[in-house]
Amino acid sequence: MLRTLSAALVLSAVLLAGCGDSPDHDATTSSAPSSKDSRTFVQRAEATCAQARQLEASLDRPAPQNAAARAKPLTAGAAIARARHRSLGALVPPSATADRWRAFLAADLVSVKSLERLASLVAARDPGAVKGLTTYRAAVERTRAAATAAGVTACFASVVE
Repeated sequence: MLRTLSAALVLSAVLLAGCGDSPDHDATTSSAPSSKDSRTFVQRAEATCAQARQLEASLDRPAPQNAAARAKPLTAGAAIARARHRSLGALVPPSATADRWRAFLAADLVSVKSLERLASLVAARDPGAVKGLTTYRAAVERTRAAATAAGVTACFASVVE
């Protein structure tokens, strides 16, 4: 448990420290972004998601029948997902992809909230966890579609297999 929560806290610090636009970037500039700017944006977003996925992969995965133990990695995974979402939200997309980026962030937030809810249901041994899992999986699929449309294919993953 301590290792899992420590990983989530470390990721939060790393992601939040490494995100956002560079100080010399003027988000109010009306010139169209170059394809290099678009590639740089996607690379930054995908690097953020890759860091989160590495931490998620390191979470302990207890046997499914051990509900109490299952709540711990779900809770830590939700903390990682929340930190990733905040970091991604700090990025400023090129104007050409801003609408798709906002749609992805909205879908991702629903996934994060669904995972947080699932973790709390599992921790409480609530029978509603089955429905919570279905809701979470549906949210992940919507996030996957929105991430693909936004061009950030590394930015979708399910903490729950």
